[in-house]
Amino acid sequence: MLILMIAFINDPAIEFEYGVAYVLVFALLMTCNTLCRQQYIFNGYNTSINIRKALTGILYNKIERLTIKSLTETDSGKVISIISGDLQGLTRPMCFIAIILVAPLINLTAYAILWYTSGLEYALITLAWWVMMMIA
Repeated sequence: MLILMIAFINDPAIEFEYGVAYVLVFALLMTCNTLCRQQYIFNGYNTSINIRKALTGILYNKIERLTIKSLTETDSGKVISIISGDLQGLTRPMCFIAIILVAPLINLTAYAILWYTSGLEYALITLAWWVMMMIA
């Protein structure tokens, strides 16, 4: 699709209706991309919440098995701190783990398209720019 849009820009002989059609198809594809990405993030949040529920349940089951002596020695604030702070710190990044795993594939695909449409030097410049942004 991107190649057709670039060809339309470069060739003034192509009819205007084709350009409008290309833009509409591109807009539809971008809308689908956004919806799919949002669904992907939503599934990550649901998985994270389910893992947090399971870990909280495991922690409460462990507390139920403690003896009375251990319960009196255990500070309730410590248990609440574990549940609120530590589990939140563990489950928050899990929402985006699927996106992090797919990100290299997305980047490689973008560089391949850039290489195909504009040339290797532009793909390498874009890669170098991306690496500098990640380092900074």
